[in-house]
Amino acid sequence: MITEENRKPEEKQEEKKQYVYTQDQSENKPRNPFPEESVPIHAFYTNDKKTKLRFILKQPDGPDGQPGPAENHDIDNRSSHGDAWFWVHEILGKDNISKATNQQIDRINRLRKKGEAAAKDARHKDEQEDLFQAKIAAFEMDIIRNSKNRDVKSKIRRAKTMLELNGYIGAAIALEMINGETTD
Repeated sequence: MITEENRKPEEKQEEKKQYVYTQDQSENKPRNPFPEESVPIHAFYTNDKKTKLRFILKQPDGPDGQPGPAENHDIDNRSSHGDAWFWVHEILGKDNISKATNQQIDRINRLRKKGEAAAKDARHKDEQEDLFQAKIAAFEMDIIRNSKNRDVKSKIRRAKTMLELNGYIGAAIALEMINGETTD
């Protein structure tokens, strides 16, 4: 496996050269690296610096008219990907790529918000289940079950948080001890 640490120095230097697309290259277009009749159909930048690009390359349709496969490709603007970088921008246009990038960012943000909302709902559901189980456990305690104080028992049933529940349980126990009705 080649990593940054074990890569040869001459390879590192070559990668630092970045391909910059300019409009003045119309006469000196690089060779088209895509197979015959294959065409990029969608692309978006994958980093903030817009130096990395993901595009979908559509292969030609099959002999019986079935749609050809589409492949995802990731490239950057180094010289090793210069031809592909040029042709993706030439075919799709920088404005369309930027628009697709913004759509991709919006899609990711929507998914993130949806995931956060689902996680919040799941947390709330778990907290409510824990609260319910704690109320059951409270009423299984003899001192609470046998208490004559209906107001405190009612407040234990209506508690909205664990802190509130624990407070009412403590109050019920304290009242029972003050009244001397416990048989400990």
